Amino acid sequence: MWATILQVDTPACAWCRQASTQFPEVGLKVVSYYSRSGGNALEVVEMEGQRWPEVVKGIQANATVDEVEVLDSTARAAKVRIAARSCALPAAIEASGIVPQLPFEIAQGCDKWLLVSEKAHAKEFYDTLRAQGIGVTIAYSGEYAPDAALTPRQQEILEAAMKHGYYDYKNA
Repeated sequence: MWATILQVDTPACAWCRQASTQFPEVGLKVVSYYSRSGGNALEVVEMEGQRWPEVVKGIQANATVDEVEVLDSTARAAKVRIAARSCALPAAIEASGIVPQLPFEIAQGCDKWLLVSEKAHAKEFYDTLRAQGIGVTIAYSGEYAPDAALTPRQQEILEAAMKHGYYDYKNA
């Protein structure tokens, strides 16, 4: 399997861009996502930080959001369900047949998505976002090895260094 990490610049009108740039001290993590028809989505978002009630108010005022419901909350955190319109993710899911791994974080106007799929499907996902005018950067693309302590390239470099005596120790 192939792993691709995408950093996605969310559109200026999206609730996630507005919330993550206006309240950078509040952590936002999408823990559940359901793609609906017509570019709509249902999301469950964990918010961490004392200003989460202000974030919720801002999301409720966003034109791309139909409904916001606080599912659970404390003084420092909340779990919120958001029904959003005009989300770029459903089209990318439809075109490629893959869904980003959950949870994913939202920070500074960007979503960070891990795709685990065949390489061609990840490319379809990426291309669909680009065709919608979404800014997207590939942060990583390579073999998926969730249990590996080192990437294949890091392992190769370590083995070469050991072979050439880089880690040899001589007691003087």
